[in-house]
Amino acid sequence: MKKLLSGITAFAAALFMTVNVIAATSSISIKNDAGDDVSYTYETDGTAETVTSIKSLMTELDGLSAQDSVLQTLTVTSESADNSPVEFKLRLSVAENADEDIAVEYAALDYYSIQITDTDGNIIYSDEEETDGAYKDIPLGILNKNSGEESRIFNIALSVNENADLSLKESAEILDWSIVSNAYIEPETETENSVEEIALTEENRENTEKTGTAYEDKYGVVTMSAGEYVCGEDIESGLYTMTGSGRVHIYTAEDALKATVALRAENDDSSNGVSEYVINLSDGERIVTEADVKFTPYTEPKATASPSPTKAEDNDSDTAASS
Repeated sequence: MKKLLSGITAFAAALFMTVNVIAATSSISIKNDAGDDVSYTYETDGTAETVTSIKSLMTELDGLSAQDSVLQTLTVTSESADNSPVEFKLRLSVAENADEDIAVEYAALDYYSIQITDTDGNIIYSDEEETDGAYKDIPLGILNKNSGEESRIFNIALSVNENADLSLKESAEILDWSIVSNAYIEPETETENSVEEIALTEENRENTEKTGTAYEDKYGVVTMSAGEYVCGEDIESGLYTMTGSGRVHIYTAEDALKATVALRAENDDSSNGVSEYVINLSDGERIVTEADVKFTPYTEPKATASPSPTKAEDNDSDTAASS
């Protein structure tokens, strides 16, 4: 009898654990207005982002030109097993097996002009700046903050960027469209001692001016340690190149999520993210950093000058001219 009870108890425990494992699996479904859909599941105890291609849902892009546009409607439905909020992004990236020149690949990310609105016509995203990196991430917001199951509709208006080189059309055709999701972690409330002062040498201190909890050097480079900052108070508005490590969350003056960027050290190939990212900051926007991040005023890359002819080449030219 004891063996029977032990067996029943073990079976019940195993069943309970199985139910818990199943319950911990959440699901995402993305459907377009034609009824086609892409679905996937993920484990809620992980913090890594999940990337799923939805290229099959982005129809009617063939033949798109600067004179017309197409409207794609995507419905994203998220069922979170443990009611954990999930952050979503739309990602454009060039296929890894693409044979095109790498500079052309990156330029292709800006081939399309994109505007995303919700069902009320509120603008969620509108093209603001060129892409700087191997992909373009467009923030879509956070689901499951108040409910375990939530759906949201996104209207995506697509046209060819009027500044795009039409020779990039072939490259644009190899773009992959993906939905990126990851568990959303609410930023911690900042206290007086929550921002750790960054280490600066005495030489650097002589050339810096403290602006709130951030430091700006004589070249206009602003270094922020982990914490929360306000554009217009801790940093001037403008276009910056971000470098550092950890995630950086940018919120609009209306407290809507504008972008989340994962940064990694330039030589760190073991971490996810980009080594630098160009961002346009406006007054009133909030910047939340997880680690030390530098904001360097953005400057256009300088064109490489053509090499001057050598003296021998000059002599050859003179000889050819005289003959």
